[in-house]
Amino acid sequence: MCRRLAAIGRPYVPVMRNPEAWRPLGLPGERRVVDLADTRTLADTLADAQQIVSCAPASFLPGILAVTGPELRLIALAGPIRYSRTGDGDGLGVRAGEGAFISSGRRGVMLHPTFLYGRHSTGLLLERMRGAKMIALPGGGRRMVQPVHEDDIIDAILAAIDRDWPGPRNLIAAGPRAMRFEAFLAALGAAAGIVMPRLMSVPGMFAGVLGAGDFHLPDQDQAFPPEPLAELLGRPSLTLEAGLARCVS
Repeated sequence: MCRRLAAIGRPYVPVMRNPEAWRPLGLPGERRVVDLADTRTLADTLADAQQIVSCAPASFLPGILAVTGPELRLIALAGPIRYSRTGDGDGLGVRAGEGAFISSGRRGVMLHPTFLYGRHSTGLLLERMRGAKMIALPGGGRRMVQPVHEDDIIDAILAAIDRDWPGPRNLIAAGPRAMRFEAFLAALGAAAGIVMPRLMSVPGMFAGVLGAGDFHLPDQDQAFPPEPLAELLGRPSLTLEAGLARCVS
């Protein structure tokens, strides 16, 4: 996102917790380091902000809202775990952040990408697929997911920055179509020229065995309308084929 902002000449202030990870990127911007749990220093850090794009866990949104003024606009990233059936852990944090945002009346939007994929996440998965005879996945990969490419989410954030939101809004940022995770893996393997290994079903707690945990697999099938994201983008979201071509090029 910061690379895209820099490319189009839009000024930004990167706020982070780990400057050592930022420095090698070579990106412009006068960085600020903050502990999101320290509301006093957070208030000082964000005192001159006019608009915030928050990629932090949604559980920190109440704290961000508490130390910023009502005129500030907010774009926040969350995720489909908000609709988790388990009702605990990260799902509770997303719902708490969403509730604070909606009740605040702030202008802006909370984006919920359905099943985010991109060069980094697919690269990790391909490393584990290469040469594997068998891969272990929750439910054998039969869970329905709705892939949305990271470039679409970046474009959606940029579009949200320029939109005059009348108040707080939730938006499910869904990819163009739902499919079984095993079909996603097969398409990824085909795009990279890798033969699909045999799938084995395991409990969800072992999702990380093949790196499936990198994708934050939902615990229920996804099937969301793609129109809200397309409307924000002003175009249809990337097809899986086009998105995977960007991942493996």
